[in-house]
Amino acid sequence: MPIYMYQAAYTPESWAAQLKNPQNRVDAVGRAACEAVGGKLVGGWYCFGDYDLVIIADVPDNESMSAIALAIAAGGAVKASKTTILMTGTEGGRTPESTWYPMNTVLVGVAQARVVEFEAKYPGAWMIHCHLPHHMMNSMMDLLRDRAIQTADQTEEKAVGQMMSLAKSVPFEHVHPSPIAPNAASVPGFPQDAFMEMAMDEVLEKPETDGLPKNWSAGMMGMMTMVRVLRDKEYDAIVMKKKMARVLAEDQRKRKS
Repeated sequence: MPIYMYQAAYTPESWAAQLKNPQNRVDAVGRAACEAVGGKLVGGWYCFGDYDLVIIADVPDNESMSAIALAIAAGGAVKASKTTILMTGTEGGRTPESTWYPMNTVLVGVAQARVVEFEAKYPGAWMIHCHLPHHMMNSMMDLLRDRAIQTADQTEEKAVGQMMSLAKSVPFEHVHPSPIAPNAASVPGFPQDAFMEMAMDEVLEKPETDGLPKNWSAGMMGMMTMVRVLRDKEYDAIVMKKKMARVLAEDQRKRKS
């Protein structure tokens, strides 16, 4: 969705009211206004200068942002406002082909986007991995000397027990993670990703996953997107299975009605 910057200056009366009842109105009002039009608040701040506050909104379109600006203005709390459409460097237009270069890792900041092109000429199941959030969640970004943050389950027994409980409740067949070295716990910050292999092949079974090796979902670990490049025969087989699935679903719907 498009990203917008909204700036506003409060009236003296509004400042007086806020001083009597201090609270984070920027976040509360901004979040409610964005969610009301099907968007989200990226962030909101008070600031110095001609405007007293700024919010960054991720909303569907210009009409949605106009609705937010009008709603805030109608409350009578602001005396001036300004809305700016924000664009990333690549959204301003395609970069010249002479500047293209191959790579396998890219850092995309908050509210930024990156367009990727690839040639689908190498058959296989290719994973696109959102790397940084996963590492932050598992404390990999803080393994500095004695500052290692411990994760929830510190033993193989606890981790496997947790996964088996989840497998029974979903349900799916639990597959034991890869073997762990006997002295693994001596490594500061262990286990990190050691027990993240949680296979859910049955839960995710659909025509699009046909032909993938057993336990394939364990490698995905919930943080990746898979792009499959198929040979014509495999592609046609999956398309046929999708058609058959739709036919069976329609037949069942008719029988119920």
